[in-house]
Amino acid sequence: MSDYKQIERIIRILQRFALNREITVAELYKYFEGKVSKRTLERDLETLSSANIPLSTRKGKGRELIWYLEGQLRHFIPQTVGIRELRASLILQELADLLKGTPLANDAKLLLNKARQLYDPRLLVDADMLDGPLFGVSQTGHIDYAPYAGIIDDLIRAAEERRYCEVYYQGYLHSKPNHYRIAPYMIVLRKGALYIVAYEESRSHYILLLVHKIKKIEVSLDRFKRRMDFSLEEIKKYSLGLYRHESQKPVNVSIHFDPVIGDIIADRIWHPSQKINRHKDGSITFSMKVVISDELMGWIGSWMHYARVLKPKELRDEFKKRIGILKKYYEKEN
Repeated sequence: MSDYKQIERIIRILQRFALNREITVAELYKYFEGKVSKRTLERDLETLSSANIPLSTRKGKGRELIWYLEGQLRHFIPQTVGIRELRASLILQELADLLKGTPLANDAKLLLNKARQLYDPRLLVDADMLDGPLFGVSQTGHIDYAPYAGIIDDLIRAAEERRYCEVYYQGYLHSKPNHYRIAPYMIVLRKGALYIVAYEESRSHYILLLVHKIKKIEVSLDRFKRRMDFSLEEIKKYSLGLYRHESQKPVNVSIHFDPVIGDIIADRIWHPSQKINRHKDGSITFSMKVVISDELMGWIGSWMHYARVLKPKELRDEFKKRIGILKKYYEKEN
């Protein structure tokens, strides 16, 4: 007796046709793991054909019939998830774990659970492939966003519905929260932290606020019209990260990296404007056009003595100043 109801068999057979143009009863018998008789599968195919599904047959080997679905209907059939989509879903699952306890993470898990219903059963033979760690995401210094689930939900809803928000933001260098009326555009994940990219109409500029520093949010009934010229890439065009004050002007920055890390730097895309000049000893000269910021200096400083700023002079002078301060700190300890 079949372990599958007819409606379930019919749906699965249609999904097989979406993946394979031609199917035999023997192939379906294996697909259902021998739990459905060949005669029952033949009747299912005949049922589909009598229901005006454009199925046709042609002779195969011996007395075997090959069933095939005419191409014009194939894109209407629910398709199963293949190996490439399965891999992508596993990466999404790891990314969702970075935002545990938030609406984004919960929605991602709901999506993945629904997607599992479309997995090709052939992919489920090896259970370890789904349950074991195939991919991983490593983040140092990320933030627990579970306490901010309500704020994240409000920001997403406001951005979707194009509604203004009144936010009270506690900056790192401020004793009291600042009030902003913003038009939220998008949420960005960078280095383990979520930012809201918004337009502040009172000052006619875009701002970036750390989500976990928002102490209070009120979603207005008033709607805004999204600016047609908005582009995240344009906002951070001359920044090594996300921050760039409008008063800052980009400059040409050149850095010499020692042979020890030359390939490490050259293998990655750090900024769209970057240019790399390789030297015979394995060292490189790295150049890009960006604004001078703490983020830029932090990145250069992270490479320690393997990096040396060549220009501009103002950046070299700022490094000398900060190195001098560090030197005094360590000399005091001795």
